[in-house]
Amino acid sequence: PEILNIDSIEDITAARREAGLLKLLPAIQWLQEARENLGQIIVFAHHHDVTGTLAAALEAPPPIDGRMPQKERQEWVDRFQAGLEPILVCGTRAMGMGVNMQAGSTCVFVELDWTMAAHEQAESRLHRMGQKNAVTAYYLVAEGTIDEPIMQMLSDKQTITEKVVGETPTARVLDRLKEIIERRGT
Repeated sequence: PEILNIDSIEDITAARREAGLLKLLPAIQWLQEARENLGQIIVFAHHHDVTGTLAAALEAPPPIDGRMPQKERQEWVDRFQAGLEPILVCGTRAMGMGVNMQAGSTCVFVELDWTMAAHEQAESRLHRMGQKNAVTAYYLVAEGTIDEPIMQMLSDKQTITEKVVGETPTARVLDRLKEIIERRGT
């Protein structure tokens, strides 16, 4: 994609969606290969076509996103919590707050949000009272897409926040993201 030819919010939205779609095949392949070793998994994404494709390919329940009624969302979360569903695909914003999913030990962000707080909130769904396992979060970044400037923007925002209020939990998330990106380069 041409990141430099972004002139409007519509272009940004299209570039974000394109990045998510480009990551589908590698994300699905990686999750299918790794799922037995990752425990219960929550996959976060933003766009409906991305969440829908992920859920179908991973043989997961329907994506838990803004289209699903609250009662049905809770039913799927309860099944996940009871160990009946090994993987859930969720909308980052729809399931990023107010839900406890501490049965999960792994979360994967297939699409990046604009704010680290949204990622942090989503990741915190697994870090709840009753969590017995370490939680690992994976952030998938597609090289040559809008993911790279978004990551830079998130890093810049975090630097400013740290200068104003000191280190925050988001700083740990950004450190992990930087570490992953640096490892890719070696």
